[in-house]
Amino acid sequence: MGSILLCQCSTVTLVDEERDFINKQYEDCLCASCLKELKAQYHQQNFQNKLRGILGVFYKEPPDTYT
Repeated sequence: MGSILLCQCSTVTLVDEERDFINKQYEDCLCASCLKELKAQYHQQNFQNKLRGILGVFYKEPPDTYT
């Protein structure tokens, strides 16, 4: 039986909020590259939400780059 400590995903550090964001989208194991990309998506989404809050009606949605 394998060990989770040998998995490449153990090289990606996630805080609870990042982990929750990923868990809402995926149930299975993900490679380190995918985890890093999802972590970046989480932070980009948070940044856009903050901009939306600051700019209000002047906020313009960015093009969807993750579809």
